[in-house]
Amino acid sequence: MRKFKKRKNDREIWTWTFTQDGFIQSIDDRYFLSLYYEGNHVGTRRADFVVENKVIVELKALINLEDVHLAQAKNYVVAYKFEKGLLINFGATSLQYKLIFNSTLNSENSIIQ
Repeated sequence: MRKFKKRKNDREIWTWTFTQDGFIQSIDDRYFLSLYYEGNHVGTRRADFVVENKVIVELKALINLEDVHLAQAKNYVVAYKFEKGLLINFGATSLQYKLIFNSTLNSENSIIQ
């Protein structure tokens, strides 16, 4: 299996790939969220992809997913106020993924493996 390594133009490649079969109608790779601290704008963050304006997709290319990556993806789901997200890692010897639920919106577990 080829090791996946994120590069600058990968965002465009993934956007094109996700929409080719017609299963996904809309995908946004420029979905920004403003960050505020004590009422002051301190920056922005961007999820890798937002699919159908319903699911945040966070892509990784790591040897193994760690808790910090799961926390980042969960933070995006909560901050963007989406019900669910998907964390995908292409860097391991086999595909790793986690489906993440927003515990502030759902009574289900916040993470399903």
